[in-house]
Amino acid sequence: MRRVLALGGLVLLLALSCGRNRATHPVEVTFWERWPVEAIQPLVQRFEAENPSIHVVVSQLPEQGATDSLARAAQAGPVPDLVELKPDETALFIDEGWLSDWSAGVADLKSGVRGWELCSLGDAIYGLPWLLGTRVLVFNRSLFARAGVDSSRAPETWDELRAAAAKVHRLGKGAHGFGIPAARGERFSTLMPFAWGNGGELFSAGLDSCRIDSPQNAQALEYLVSLEPMSLVADRDSIANEFARGRVGAWIADAGFPVTLRRQVPQFPQGVGLVPRPSADRGTHATSGTGTVLASFTRSRRKEDALKFARYLAERQNTLALASALETVFPPHPGVAGAPEYRDRPDARLVQRQLETARFEPLLRARDQMLAVVDSMVGEALARRVTPRAAVELADTLIRRFGVTR
Repeated sequence: MRRVLALGGLVLLLALSCGRNRATHPVEVTFWERWPVEAIQPLVQRFEAENPSIHVVVSQLPEQGATDSLARAAQAGPVPDLVELKPDETALFIDEGWLSDWSAGVADLKSGVRGWELCSLGDAIYGLPWLLGTRVLVFNRSLFARAGVDSSRAPETWDELRAAAAKVHRLGKGAHGFGIPAARGERFSTLMPFAWGNGGELFSAGLDSCRIDSPQNAQALEYLVSLEPMSLVADRDSIANEFARGRVGAWIADAGFPVTLRRQVPQFPQGVGLVPRPSADRGTHATSGTGTVLASFTRSRRKEDALKFARYLAERQNTLALASALETVFPPHPGVAGAPEYRDRPDARLVQRQLETARFEPLLRARDQMLAVVDSMVGEALARRVTPRAAVELADTLIRRFGVTR
């Protein structure tokens, strides 16, 4: 009995010692992210004040080569405890088995956050949506006015957009009515807002079969092809540059683009609107959604502390404060359009409305091959080498060969 009591006392002393040691010597959690460290630091300081046993060390990932740096760290170390990942990185690292399964640790957050498709494969969740992006219609008010188009608002339907683009294109002198991003890898995301808005789908609800061959998708591709004669068909960067030079009437751009343009050219006559719907009484203002997620590597030594910090960063008031400061990204929480941070930013409030109808691409094991097929078929239709109807039929046939697996 004396030995048992002595052993119990030793365990208690060790526990108390460890608690005191964490308080006086906090454990270090490393966080690799993509924004200026000074933008993240206020959140870090508040977290550390509430959690004195944890010290967070933040490092900014490089703009170029970040994926390779993360892959090397995941394989050979040292790995960060928490990392901010883009969608293609998340898909790659899940496939390699490098990310921790956070399903149990974030299950209670699912109903209050959007964008889970960015970090879910099947029933498993490998991260936490953090800062989102989407695409909106951006238009040149000056070109619209010169072309006799109502410049006080954005076109709201497919017909309105096509009519406006045609009038701007007829101005000549290098003016293009619309911009169609059509470089390899861009054409899928160019088509899908129109397809989703028209009721089309890429996969079944259970993600177990292909749905690209549908009248709704064919109609969306037909509409996109109808815009081609009056459009600048180029890569996304070229369209952005030409729009900034006043030569493109409208295009569907990343929601951060008008923010950046406003910073560079404050007087530029730009307007922002929802992606047009098929008609006033049919379809939706659908668009594509993207964003970054917070995740932890399986080789991390501080997984629990990393998850705790991730949950803190993803709290509504924290993502709202950070996103409003950065301006080019947006919180994953529904219902923030009326927040005080956006009171004097009508364009940001519109982006929040657009996020309500945004669609996030699901993670699938053959995702890259499937998207490449759709991308190629859209290019063939834009080049008039196949009809839109034949393009979606062929894409469906090729995708079925890969098999749709979650």
